[in-house]
Amino acid sequence: MPSYTLHAPPGSFRAFPILISAEYNGIDIQVAEFDAKQVAELSPTGKAPVLETGKHVLFSSHAIARYVTNLRRDTGICGASILESASIDAWMDFASAELELPSCVWFYPVAGYMPFNQDAYLKAKNDFARGLATLESHLLSGREYLVGDQLTLADIVVVSTLLYPLKLVADPEYLAPYPNVLRWFKASVTQAEFVAVIGTTEMCKKELLAAGCSKTKAQPAPAAPETTSSSSSFDLNSWKSAYVADPTSKGTMEQFWSSYDKEEWSIWRCNYDYAEDNEELEATKEIVTSFMKNTESVKDSCFGVMHVCGKLEIEGLWLFKGADPEVIFGANEDTSWFTWSQLGPDPSDKVKEAVAQIWSVDKVVLGKEIKDTQIFADAAGAAGGGFDLASWKSTFTNEDSGILDKSFWPIYNKEEWSIWRCTYDYADDNEELEATKEIVTSFMKNTESVKNTSFGVMHVCGKLEVEGLWLFKGADPEDLFGANEDTSWFTWNQLGPDANDKVKAAVAKIWLATKDLNGKEIKDTQVFK
Repeated sequence: MPSYTLHAPPGSFRAFPILISAEYNGIDIQVAEFDAKQVAELSPTGKAPVLETGKHVLFSSHAIARYVTNLRRDTGICGASILESASIDAWMDFASAELELPSCVWFYPVAGYMPFNQDAYLKAKNDFARGLATLESHLLSGREYLVGDQLTLADIVVVSTLLYPLKLVADPEYLAPYPNVLRWFKASVTQAEFVAVIGTTEMCKKELLAAGCSKTKAQPAPAAPETTSSSSSFDLNSWKSAYVADPTSKGTMEQFWSSYDKEEWSIWRCNYDYAEDNEELEATKEIVTSFMKNTESVKDSCFGVMHVCGKLEIEGLWLFKGADPEVIFGANEDTSWFTWSQLGPDPSDKVKEAVAQIWSVDKVVLGKEIKDTQIFADAAGAAGGGFDLASWKSTFTNEDSGILDKSFWPIYNKEEWSIWRCTYDYADDNEELEATKEIVTSFMKNTESVKNTSFGVMHVCGKLEVEGLWLFKGADPEDLFGANEDTSWFTWNQLGPDANDKVKAAVAKIWLATKDLNGKEIKDTQVFK
């Protein structure tokens, strides 16, 4: 018979659906002593839970639970038809999208997994109430189960997601509007298969409060506020680009503090809680790499640096949009493996020194030898080095002769990007400057549809000639050729792909030109950002 071994932290609500499904299907699953390093090695994402099936490894709570239910289709918990199976998937998605995040933000501070924030607490209670209202409406007619005429994986997953909030923080007053949810929940958790995994469920009698919490009733969700432009002077993309170009420079940190806005951003230090379990450098580095990958979905709201140091400890410092790390806690389960503490919020000399001790070092961090450093500056960079086009566009200026060496070449990736020079083939027909400028303007407009994969500078120079240099995602300008028919009026030549000194000089000659290009006076310059 096949053997099954589950790797998950003790008491993980993400493991409950797997183990409860196994109870219903009579599947024997061994639960290994949790080892974060082993999970990082087994799972492509580095996240628990992970199931070893003998020859294969499965990751992701819902995928594993679905696999376990399908091992015994005769029990019916996987759904009695294709339609029921799809409905089960819908409720599993509902649990992930509508219940899990507010649930965790509400009870994690009580359990000590994350810092408490009053605004996040109030929002979580309101969002969780909205999810319960959806369930109440569905169960209102006396339904016993979410899908079909028997308990299915849909019930198992949603109940597992609700378990800790209803045990710890959702008191009778809070749950009063949802009697049908309570009826269904209690009928589920008292079944023998649930009890075998989660034990006897005692409902919350009085909300447990995290330190600093001011209890407030959940209110109907407010209307979305009108979008307004921020008055903050801090540009995250510019900062990422500047840091990657020169992380240890005193000037880089001065640039950061000159625009840092404590009202909109916050700085948090993190320490890995299981360092004593780390035995090999490569496995420890993989913990950090996995953490970075799992943060990609919120890359527009954070920046971070993490060091493996000393006796394979992990020290990190992160910048977040908002007053707390809520954005990353909701996106990255690995955050629960770390202790988080805020620096600030006021950027005092003490705080600046503490930030520099982690961000502006290359050999020693906090007295411990650095063995590896990873920077979360963009999705590709988090996975091991990549080019962030948005950051480059926001940084580019032809008035800074050092901009390429500081902000472009250190992160340019020849495997993913290519550089092409273009020359207008019909310059002999150009008679007026304004008409020639319009050729370039029209070219730029017709390139808008591929703006997320290209950047370029074009000059009108000499005898109304047009010279340009473009950066494209991919090995060639195929995307641009497909979007912009005007490209056929130009001759295209690649520079590179290797970024040697000759290529760098040729790029600088065009991108940084302000007065003349190859001895020809520049009459107009347009930049495609």
